[in-house]
Amino acid sequence: MPRIINSNHKSFKAFSLIELSIVILIIGILVAGVTQSSRLVKRIRLLTAQNITNSSPVPTIKDLALWYESTLDRSFNDAEEQDLGELTMWYDNNPQTTNKLNAFPPLVNNRPKYIENGINGLPTLNFVDDDFLQYVDNVGLSTSATVFIIFKTNDLMNDRQIFVGGGIDFGGYGTKCVALAHLNSASWYGSWNVTNALSYNTSSPMLCRWSYRNGIIQSFMNGSPGSSTNAGGSYPLSRHNNASQDFTIDYIASQYIYTTLYNFHGYISEVIVYGRGLKDDEVVDIERYLAKKYAIKLTY
Repeated sequence: MPRIINSNHKSFKAFSLIELSIVILIIGILVAGVTQSSRLVKRIRLLTAQNITNSSPVPTIKDLALWYESTLDRSFNDAEEQDLGELTMWYDNNPQTTNKLNAFPPLVNNRPKYIENGINGLPTLNFVDDDFLQYVDNVGLSTSATVFIIFKTNDLMNDRQIFVGGGIDFGGYGTKCVALAHLNSASWYGSWNVTNALSYNTSSPMLCRWSYRNGIIQSFMNGSPGSSTNAGGSYPLSRHNNASQDFTIDYIASQYIYTTLYNFHGYISEVIVYGRGLKDDEVVDIERYLAKKYAIKLTY
């Protein structure tokens, strides 16, 4: 009997080793291309931020006291500029003085981490647990100052301290008792005993300003003002017992060295401090620079 052949039958054969090798090679090229593309985008973003920084108005405005930022090569030690690298120094980029106020962790377990993909995809410092920085000498700013900071918190715990400075110990609170940026109940406070609160959250980066000018203390969040407070009298920056003291900054991300219970937890990317109350146009120039660099929308 003649054999019936199914015309719909198709013949299959396995891929040869050469064909498999070609497929694997193509996949490898595609993966490498995506990886290289990602690195290129990251590099372009960093170079753009560095150009914005180098052309910023920060060093051209007089009375710059200190300037920490996280994108320039000179901000950190080269060997530590890698993702999750432990930082032993945050260098002051203030070109107006030779007396640099470089910030450093006093102990190994106080070292913040370098994060490559931080706020707006740029390098940042990550403070967790006992991490904080201090200076060899504090920033003495007399009775006026303007402070800018870019930060993103990762919790809403009461009494987190971003900056602390301060004066003499009068009653067991430690010697560093003026909280220049006091996070409390999801609000930003201008000073330990000044309640000009503004809301913040854990999902968004913040551009914050703490201003002390003409006897008035006021804090701002992304350009929005909180309630101003007259600091006046003979105690321009006072503590619980109204002990007179000038405005100083001694620590970043810590209440003071004796305890880390109230340390700030989260990202800090840039800190700019001037030793006077800036004029309105100077403030706008600085905030627009920071907003552009970190993709933050201002309210004005």
